[in-house]
Amino acid sequence: MGSSLRSAPTPHRCSPLAPAFDCAARPQLNAPRPRLASPADDPAQCIPARAGRRADEGRAHVPQTVAKPDPDHPITVEPTAGRVVVRAGGRIIADTTRALTLREADHPPVQYLPPDAVAPGVLHPTPTSTTCAYKGQASYYALITDDGEVPDAVWSYKTPKPIAAAIAGYVAFYPQHVDLTVEPAPEPTTQPEPTA
Repeated sequence: MGSSLRSAPTPHRCSPLAPAFDCAARPQLNAPRPRLASPADDPAQCIPARAGRRADEGRAHVPQTVAKPDPDHPITVEPTAGRVVVRAGGRIIADTTRALTLREADHPPVQYLPPDAVAPGVLHPTPTSTTCAYKGQASYYALITDDGEVPDAVWSYKTPKPIAAAIAGYVAFYPQHVDLTVEPAPEPTTQPEPTA
């Protein structure tokens, strides 16, 4: 006899660092799965999103898990203290002092940049989309560099869930495709008191 499958919401374990997967409920075997060190190590927790296709194209509808941040999975968005510079192929493609830092659970912080901070012609929309149970539906962009096009190298939440509303329309870059640096904000200088 085969194992029976049941449909149940799964814990959110995906992050922007696991680009090829769509965070959603999926059928699971009755046996529990061990928690792995990295979300990217456990693709079974997510539904694959095929590059160049919508995440739900070509398969039966799978109900999306809706999750709310809690003490075990906090999400915060705050202004980045300093200047964010993004380079691809040695060329600056984005530069801003208006970036936002999103921190989510134990994932590395992600820098979200306003779209007007990105050089014109560097991003090209792709049909790929994924859904995060915490932040909502993400759309993707190809990154156009001097060396060619890198598909789905950048993502954005056009209308994120309320917890991430501040990042609406902002873009984030997969770190393996760019060199992103956060330069600290300059220390405020004080003028010496004039002597009489």
